[in-house]
Amino acid sequence: MIVVAESGSSERVRIWLKESRLHLRTPLNCVPTPEPLPDHITVFRSRDPWQGVPLSCTRAQRDRWDAGARTYCDAVSRAVIRLNRVHGEDILVNLYIGLTSPAGWIQGEPLSWRARRLLRAVRSKRAQHAFRAALEQAAEAYRPVRAELEPLYAAALAEQRAAEEARRRAEEARRRAEERLREAVRPVADRRCWACIHYSGHSIVAIRHVADSLQPSGEPLTAYELEDALLAIHRARWLRFEWDPGSQAETVRECQELGISISFGGWWDVVTQSSWKSGPHGPVPADWQSPGTGSSRSFGGTGGGGTGGFIGGFGTH
Repeated sequence: MIVVAESGSSERVRIWLKESRLHLRTPLNCVPTPEPLPDHITVFRSRDPWQGVPLSCTRAQRDRWDAGARTYCDAVSRAVIRLNRVHGEDILVNLYIGLTSPAGWIQGEPLSWRARRLLRAVRSKRAQHAFRAALEQAAEAYRPVRAELEPLYAAALAEQRAAEEARRRAEEARRRAEERLREAVRPVADRRCWACIHYSGHSIVAIRHVADSLQPSGEPLTAYELEDALLAIHRARWLRFEWDPGSQAETVRECQELGISISFGGWWDVVTQSSWKSGPHGPVPADWQSPGTGSSRSFGGTGGGGTGGFIGGFGTH
């Protein structure tokens, strides 16, 4: 963050500085001139938190910058109002707060059509000339503040963009590293060695390697298929997942044999597609709630059909 130094004051504030492009409402019935009317001004404002770039400055600096912006906007607002009044429309304008609103139409003089046309042309050209002069005068008065803020804003914007680029590169590096890790542990995830078993009369689903359990019916699952099956179980009924510690340790050991040092939870995060979190006995879906936390879901049904039976479907990765 850019820190602006100023002698004589130690009270500092953090502001968000934004270069705002403010639209100027000009009448549609202006008499055409060789040079089109300005349709916007730019001004530096710090009234909107988290919009723009951060700066650290003194309170006096902030107040001086804001006063300059308000004075500039007020002068231009008055010029816009005068220009529109000459062309028959009464409007409310406060550019500093972003207000431009029609207030009504002004009755013209009871003249002939030709006289009104000539008078409108003369007044329009004069009003446009006065409008340009008012904008130039207001811009000149704001020039010292703009000259002070432009290099600060440019430096802060460059710093902000550099930080965003660094975050983007870091995220890209993290994503590539995760993808490399996912491919490295794929041999372990592809093994058909997992079973999820629901024991009748219990609200627990045991998750373990087939070799570490009673031989169940059905085909063992890969890690990808296991995730699909567990998510299907989770959506269908509210059961508690209990991961076998020995099976977790075996998975960690298999990864180590590939030269990969990773925890079981880290391995599961890498090979799965949905969001999971740490539960009392291993990974659980991100929206899982422990008993007593107010979940309205019921345990309805046993689903397993018998001790040692597979439950849930077999998905594909």
